[in-house]
Amino acid sequence: MITGIGIDIAENQRIIRLHQKHPNGFLEKLLSSAEIKASAAKKPSAQQLCGIFVAKEAIIKALGGVNQISFPDITITKDKLGKPSVTINPKKMPQELQESRIHISISHEKEYSTGLAIIESL
Repeated sequence: MITGIGIDIAENQRIIRLHQKHPNGFLEKLLSSAEIKASAAKKPSAQQLCGIFVAKEAIIKALGGVNQISFPDITITKDKLGKPSVTINPKKMPQELQESRIHISISHEKEYSTGLAIIESL
């Protein structure tokens, strides 16, 4: 059963400007510790950072705007085919959502990135 849907869109240049203005602080506020480690090995492109931003916004919206979850609590990874998946710090996930699956989709275009999240209770 679907228990939450969230969507977000952002202008890529807005996110790029934020990153340029605050290069280290922006990444620390956006990425989880696992994502920071991965980005040390392979620096994410500006478009990838935009995708991460909108996906995490969509996830938080789908969770009902849960206040205790912030961007670094959410880790987005991709499988070898590029399909994104989500892991949320279990200590921050509300009890009623512990047994949920989160589906996400990220899309990019020259000027915008979009993220969609669907929460499915198991």
